[in-house]
Amino acid sequence: MLDVGKWPIFSLCSEEELQLIRQACVFGSAGNEVLYTTVNDEVFVLGTNCCGCLGLGDVQSTLEPRRLDSLNGKKIACLSYGSGPHIVLATTGTKALTRQKGIIRP
Repeated sequence: MLDVGKWPIFSLCSEEELQLIRQACVFGSAGNEVLYTTVNDEVFVLGTNCCGCLGLGDVQSTLEPRRLDSLNGKKIACLSYGSGPHIVLATTGTKALTRQKGIIRP
């Protein structure tokens, strides 16, 4: 289990969900958004979703983790972010995934 105790955003997750987190990328001006992967190669997002930054295709905030089905099973090796609408994910294969128009795509 990844130690995510220092990030208040994870207080919205159940203990069962926390046990499954493999890696996480906390972002936003107050650490109020997160994209994380699980040991089961699932990808979840949670938070305020400012400007659609969670990659869900909408701008609705979510107080419980929402699975990004388009990224499940992609074997995400690395998560990264920058200022503006930029999130990059690297897989253990040869693909890089980027966020475009609010949706994360290959």
